[in-house]
Parts: sequence; C-alpha cells; structure tokens
Amino acid sequence: MVCERQRNDRCGTGYLILLAIPQVSSISPSQCNSHRGDQVDIDGIGFQLASAVSFGGVAALSFEVQSDQRIVAIVPPGNGVATAIVNAPGGSSDPLISASIAYF
Repeated sequence: MVCERQRNDRCGTGYLILLAIPQVSSISPSQCNSHRGDQVDIDGIGFQLASAVSFGGVAALSFEVQSDQRIVAIVPPGNGVATAIVNAPGGSSDPLISASIAYF
C-alpha cells in the first residue's frame, strides 16, 4: 500500500491511497504431489493485504502472509499444471508461467 499526499484546491489537502496489485515472481518447490497438500513458498511483491490464494482456480488449503514479499501456502490436490493467483484489495496477480506448479 502506498500513501501519497496530494493537494486538491476544491477539497483541501488529503491522502490518496494506492493499493498494490500482487505480483508473483516464483514458487518453490515448483512440483507438488497430486494427492496431498504440499507446502510452497510464493515470492513476489504486494502480498501484505492478500485475501486469497488459489492454484488453477482452486483455493489453497491454507495460506499465511509472512511479509509483503512472501506467502506460505498449502497447495490443494490437483492434476497437470496450475497457476498460482494471489488476490488482494488492489487486484489479482497475473497468471504467469513462473507462478505455476506441476503436480506429479
């Protein structure tokens, strides 16, 4: 979250709050068991106010925001390749290849 002081002649001095859109840069490990919930580290930026994490459209079994740059999540069971999406008040992360896990 970024706060900027601004001047508006009609409204006086106030603050404009810009909410960060999460960006996932990597997931480790990038391979997970398809039948049990493995733990992964999600690295990126804009995670401080994360409200949800999903893999291939399925909600993470649980997640914990450790910092604005890291989330630890338990991956739901699945098949194939799943892209991680982090949701926050500023928006949702883009579905990138670097933000994907492969189930085995």
